[in-house]
Amino acid sequence: MAILSSLRRDTLKRIIHAFQIRGIDIQNKKKMCEALCDLPGVSAKIILPYLSDAKVQAICKSCGISGKGCREELMELLLQEESRGAGNSFRDNVFSDKGIPLKNRLHPARPESVSLVQPKLANSPDANNCFVAIDFETADYGPDSACSVALVRVLNNRIIDKVHFLIRPPRRTFVFTYLHGISWKHVANEPTFGELWPHITEKLAGAEFIAAHNAAFDRSVFMACCQTAALPPPVLPFQCTVRLARKTWNLRHANLPSVCTYLGIPLKHHDAVSDAEACAGIVIASRLHMNS
Repeated sequence: MAILSSLRRDTLKRIIHAFQIRGIDIQNKKKMCEALCDLPGVSAKIILPYLSDAKVQAICKSCGISGKGCREELMELLLQEESRGAGNSFRDNVFSDKGIPLKNRLHPARPESVSLVQPKLANSPDANNCFVAIDFETADYGPDSACSVALVRVLNNRIIDKVHFLIRPPRRTFVFTYLHGISWKHVANEPTFGELWPHITEKLAGAEFIAAHNAAFDRSVFMACCQTAALPPPVLPFQCTVRLARKTWNLRHANLPSVCTYLGIPLKHHDAVSDAEACAGIVIASRLHMNS
């Protein structure tokens, strides 16, 4: 919320327009911030590119991160901090254009609205049922801007299939190329999400749940892409491996690189296939740990 409240009114108006939010008093900055904060899919990854260099540095300082380095490096550090403290947010007591007070620190936020499936013990009847780990990469601020998706299918605690698709998003705007390396030229001739839908649903067939690291983000992208393509989303529940890692190993830092380092899982972060495969590995490792 503090990130949103640090933005100017005209910037907030642009974000609200991008998310096609209706019925908001655009003259009331607090109302605009609250509407965006309550919207599924709005995260630091989406909001940070709107901030000035000075405000990115101020947020870094408020989180105890050194403000030195280029804008892209600082934004990546903040995204890591968000993942490390998934389920946390900035204090929401600022509604001015003066920036974010440096005294603000992270604190627990409202629980994410993600359906969770608790890991089952290996000796239970359906302990090894099929699940699919998923990872989306997005192009711009909108959750419907998926430009890459990977699905990794697991059965009997073994990866049996993995697939990756590049997706042509509904807009040419690419903001997060610096994270995943994908730009419009890479996807201009690729299918849309709607055109890929039969292939995606094929990979989800028979799965018990979908696993994702910071599942609220991937779930919101999935739902937004389905909505834009006028498709009914699957009713499969999501399991968040951030929460799973915290519960299983009591990890303080549960962003994907940290969990992978702890478990010895290879990772090329922001590569959809690598991220999804690592997510699958976390679920498998948790199951094995619970049975050890």
